[in-house]
Amino acid sequence: MKRKVTLIAFSVLLFGCTTTLTTEGQSIKVVDGNAAMRCEFVDFINEVDVRGNGTKKRMHNAIIKARNKASEMGADSLHILTSNYDVFVGGMVTANAYKCTD
Repeated sequence: MKRKVTLIAFSVLLFGCTTTLTTEGQSIKVVDGNAAMRCEFVDFINEVDVRGNGTKKRMHNAIIKARNKASEMGADSLHILTSNYDVFVGGMVTANAYKCTD
């Protein structure tokens, strides 16, 4: 019984550490400020992620969340304004979502 509980707990930790990029999120282009100026602003995005084993994974997950969120808003592009890591907060990304194509 103890082994089964340990296996379940380990599985939850292992599979709970990844944020999945949706099909729609995959289509989001990350653009620079110059390209963003030629696009229609959709909304501001602020994403935080505390899952993952380490700074890089948490930052990567926050960017994936931002891309997914942009796709949910109807945007097709994302301009990342800041990306930071804080021990107490996790990976943090602020970005603007844009619609760059008609």
